[in-house]
Amino acid sequence: METTGKASPRPPRPAWAKRLLRGALFAAGAVLLYAVVAGVIAPRIARSQAERRLSALVGGPVTIGQVAFHPFALRARVTDFRLGEPDGRPLLVWSNATVSDPRTHW
Repeated sequence: METTGKASPRPPRPAWAKRLLRGALFAAGAVLLYAVVAGVIAPRIARSQAERRLSALVGGPVTIGQVAFHPFALRARVTDFRLGEPDGRPLLVWSNATVSDPRTHW
């Protein structure tokens, strides 16, 4: 038996398999989009908004080192938070605070 070196053509996928693949790709894309928005973009916005609004509310400087959010564990962490009095003296300082949803713990 001779071989020509060409692979035999694959049979076409059934319509249900195409729909399933398309749905799976859409779901994976939605999860990836959620992770990027909630885990990367939202913390940056939250940090700048919190500093600006808290400073205006208390009348003193507010600085936040970092805001991190784990979108799948529903956990947020704020590091290096400093709240100052209007004259600049520190009023409240903490190095690390974590907030999480207790329903997500095992």
